[in-house]
This record gives sequence, structure tokens and C-alpha cells, in this order.
Amino acid sequence: MELARHFRVQSIPALVIIDSQSAELITSCGRGCVVDDPVGLCFPWPMRDPTEVLKETTFISPRGDKVSYESISSHIKGLYFSAHWCPPCKAFTPLLIKLYKKVQKSGKKFEIIFISSDRSEESFVKYFSTMPWLAVPYSEEKTRKSLPHLYGVGGIPCLIILDENNSVITKEGRMEVNEDPEGEEFPWRPKLVDELGSKHISKLNEEPCLIYFTICEIRN
Repeated sequence: MELARHFRVQSIPALVIIDSQSAELITSCGRGCVVDDPVGLCFPWPMRDPTEVLKETTFISPRGDKVSYESISSHIKGLYFSAHWCPPCKAFTPLLIKLYKKVQKSGKKFEIIFISSDRSEESFVKYFSTMPWLAVPYSEEKTRKSLPHLYGVGGIPCLIILDENNSVITKEGRMEVNEDPEGEEFPWRPKLVDELGSKHISKLNEEPCLIYFTICEIRN
């Protein structure tokens, strides 16, 4: 249990790779690495800075234009991990499109990058054609598969919000959109005090928390 808490294991099976001499973490995404690299060509799969991976990638727009990461580096950025075959993804995407257009209309610098888990390029093209934002090209398979590992994505749909300096604001973007569809509190920066909800569950296992219970008396 102590090891699971230390390495923030949230589901099993999980494979954590550490250096045998220094005991330093090499990767906490060993399971995905084995699936993507079954012959171990890149073993022991050292983790890279995800920002560097993004900077090396040239994105595409729905019209086919090529867009560099540098051109949107000063924006608030949403990394949208999704796939056409995933029913919850197809239900969430229209909500995200609505919020995206509303935020952009308000004049805020906001861009979303679609990182696909689609199983064919045909499915990717069909799904991406419904979106108004950018995407990692389907041909960039290594990038599409490495980013979920580097950001610790456990399932889809997942929306991670990055600030202007590429630091993670929240990994619970999906819940934020569902709870705040009009984006009134966008980009959902951490508050000093939050009302405890399902989006905070992961934090309870990852960092010290103080929970304050109150009793509400209802009178007729």
C-alpha cells in the first residue's frame, strides 16, 4: 500500500520502472510502454518532458493547415485525448466544442489539441472533421501514444488544461466542462478552498488535504 501511494498507482495492472542503483523513477507507465513496444526497442522507456514532445510536433487544423506549437505557446491549451470508437467521447465532444467557441468568442487565447486513440486513419479523419481545433496528425503515432503516458492519462475522454507556461492547471477538464459548460470560471485554476466533489478524488490520494465538514440545518 505504501508503494502504491508513493508511485500514485490508481489502477492495476500497473508497471513502474525504477533505476536499480539509485531507486529513481524511470517511468510509471511501464504497462503502456510494454504494449506499445513489446520487443523493448526503447527499454527502459525513460520519460521525457511532455512539453518538449509538444514543441517538436507540427499540428494540423481541420482545413489541413500546419501549425507549430510555438504559435500557440502563449495560449491556454487543452489537450483532448479522445477517439471516435468511444461513446463517452462522442457525447462529450459537442459540449467541448460549445465551450471552445464561447471562450474564443470572449477574446481569450485558448486552443485545443486533439490527441487521437482512433484505430484507423479513416476514423480519425471522420472524427476530426467535426472539430474546430488542432490535432496531432494520425501519422505521428509515436507522439500520439507517448503523450497519454507522459501526462498520466488513465482513460478517455480526458481533457488536460495547460497554462501559458505549459504547466498543468487541471487534469479534470472533462469534469470542469460538465460542471461549468458556460466557462464562467475558465480556465479553472486551483482555488484556496474548494467544495469537495468527484473531481477532487484523485488529489486526496496524491497530496496532503484538509477536509472541513459542516452541518446545514434546514428549517421549515
